[in-house]
Amino acid sequence: MKINDLNLSTTTKPKTRNPITHRRLTLLNSINKQLTNIDNTIEGNPNHIDVETGRRINNWYWLDESGNYFLTINYGRVPLELDKNKFSIMCKDLEDIKSNLEKVIDLVNGGKLDNKL
Repeated sequence: MKINDLNLSTTTKPKTRNPITHRRLTLLNSINKQLTNIDNTIEGNPNHIDVETGRRINNWYWLDESGNYFLTINYGRVPLELDKNKFSIMCKDLEDIKSNLEKVIDLVNGGKLDNKL
């Protein structure tokens, strides 16, 4: 094999990361942790410990007095304002929370929440 057999390029690795891409990846990582928490809760194992860091992961969802679940999307510890004065998503059950998080992943990947980050 020769060096010319490789598909060579002039592109080098960037020294800094695009801030928008960094924010998206940070949010996606947090959403994936929430999905793992919900899967564990549905399976009957409400252990909310991050396996990478050993730290407790706070849920972004809660159950109110009327039996409705609400889900916030947090960047860091701050809930994102998804629409004017709207910070949470109303959900029927844990499966609905999971499906809404998957919808939010699609929004993040599509750049629809970039102005909120």
